[in-house]
Amino acid sequence: MDPLLPNVQLDTGTISFNNGVPVGGYAHLSLFPDGSYSFTGHFHDSGATSYNTSLVFALKDDLDGSVFTFSHTGRTHGTFEAGSRNDDWGVSGTNPALAAAWGGISSNYNWSWNAGANLDLTSIFDGAIKAVGFAGAVIAIV
Repeated sequence: MDPLLPNVQLDTGTISFNNGVPVGGYAHLSLFPDGSYSFTGHFHDSGATSYNTSLVFALKDDLDGSVFTFSHTGRTHGTFEAGSRNDDWGVSGTNPALAAAWGGISSNYNWSWNAGANLDLTSIFDGAIKAVGFAGAVIAIV
């Protein structure tokens, strides 16, 4: 039997958008065998207009097909609107379903992320889940 992974660390790397959208950022997800997680990220708007932002990580346990999702929505403010140019987040917690699936995650997992600025969150979710393949169940953690 393969040993269980001590943790899973997932990074988006630098996020940028097409068509001149002046928003960029990054996100990170840490997962642990006891079901604990830490989901952090940052978007920054360097332009004149404001944007709604969204990001989702999808991690699939390839043994039973469960997909765990971690998502964030926020807003960055441009020059023409009062508010922060930054959308920063940090969410942590523990989920028993994640702990229960750790054996399967340790055996083999697939993951993806998807992000958007001013896009519908449903399309962001669908894109991330399609990227990891057919899901037996989708379990929204955050």
